[in-house]
Amino acid sequence: MPDTIHDAAIIGAGFGGIGAAIQLRRLGHDDLVILERESDLGGTWHVNRYPGLAVDIPSSTYSYSFEPNPHWSRFYAPGHELKAYATHVATKYDVRRHMRFDTVVEGAVWDEDNAHWTVIHTTRWDDSIQLDGRKAAVIGTGATAVQLIPEIAPRLAELTVYQRTAIWVTPKQDGNIPKRIQKLYARMPLTQRAVRTIGSGVLEAIMVSGVLRYRQTKMINKAVEKVALGHLRRQVRDPETRKKLTPDYSFGCKRPTFSNTYFPTFNRPHVHLETTPIARIEPDGIVTSDGKKTEIDTLVLATGFNLWDTNFPAFEIIGRDGKDLGKFWREGRFQAYEGVAIPGFPNLISLNSPYSYSGLSYFTTIESQMVHIGRLLGEVQRRGASVFEVTERANTEFLDRMTQNLGDSVFLHGSCSTSRSYYFNQHGEATLLRPTSTINAFREAASFPLEDYSYT
Repeated sequence: MPDTIHDAAIIGAGFGGIGAAIQLRRLGHDDLVILERESDLGGTWHVNRYPGLAVDIPSSTYSYSFEPNPHWSRFYAPGHELKAYATHVATKYDVRRHMRFDTVVEGAVWDEDNAHWTVIHTTRWDDSIQLDGRKAAVIGTGATAVQLIPEIAPRLAELTVYQRTAIWVTPKQDGNIPKRIQKLYARMPLTQRAVRTIGSGVLEAIMVSGVLRYRQTKMINKAVEKVALGHLRRQVRDPETRKKLTPDYSFGCKRPTFSNTYFPTFNRPHVHLETTPIARIEPDGIVTSDGKKTEIDTLVLATGFNLWDTNFPAFEIIGRDGKDLGKFWREGRFQAYEGVAIPGFPNLISLNSPYSYSGLSYFTTIESQMVHIGRLLGEVQRRGASVFEVTERANTEFLDRMTQNLGDSVFLHGSCSTSRSYYFNQHGEATLLRPTSTINAFREAASFPLEDYSYT
């Protein structure tokens, strides 16, 4: 990267990076650079192209509230529409010109003398893959696999699905959005805003009552489990297969998903569900721990992400006095004040942080963080400061409060030991989700004490 100083460097050109850039430009910062390792913007909606790719919550809530999209074709929009929406937003709000593609960030180091960050920089589906008549295996049964498996199964001669942990699946109320409704949304935006409000309210109720307030509302959680189990019974004929597909952990310990086509796939005679652990992968097949070998010619990995060892943070970040963020989190506790700031890391706003994810829609998180950025940098400008840093006191108080809030959650009072959930870090703490309502997240983003930061 050229030795150039910018007002801000944003790592990633997904929806989070686009939102951060929009907010910074609103605050008058136009000298920005957005560094993206891929060849185009969109984040996961650019990288992922597998058959069946779609958003797993209603698309009415999966968008910026200030830029509604009246043209979603389905209640759960397909991936290419999310990609197109990202391109539209970046173009309309004039942030695409700040993006530098094919640029991999390998690290960031705080320059104490000059009070700025030096950035150091240097799994994809192939559409050409031929599946017709092949013998394939899919490893993994998370949200990606639930979308992918029903799409590829009809084209294959044999399909073996290797499951380590069953996933909770509920019915998907999906369908086309008629053109007349799309036109109504475009002509009367308030109608779409009303739909968004209702959808967000339902998602909020699921998150708060079913996950965060599990101890008080356990019956709601159990009711959702019964809905999911009834869905499974109706769609899978074989009792033994149903048993294998039944989760042995509480609903909410691991992110659930929606599908009307995943379970029926296992009724096909050429589709097999394997739950015996994999011992090794050979050039022509997979061998399980009982010695059984299944011959395959195509292997599809839907194994998810390693959040806590490699993605929090995604690259080396060295702050004040040589403080290594990854080491600090992994050797101590994962923590971030209001899900965005860490003591010892001046001028760093980390959108992908412990306690950052609020609600079930990622856009809830993005927009509450945009509000936090606006309040914080507005104060920086007012003071004429060049460096901001959250105080140890504020960070500790926030961490203690989040830990206390988790005391009512399904993570502590449910049966989560067998879930193998990415919500839990290596310390056994569920620090990914913010254990408050989204209303609280927005309220605190707009009113956190300004003295929680130091300014120099």
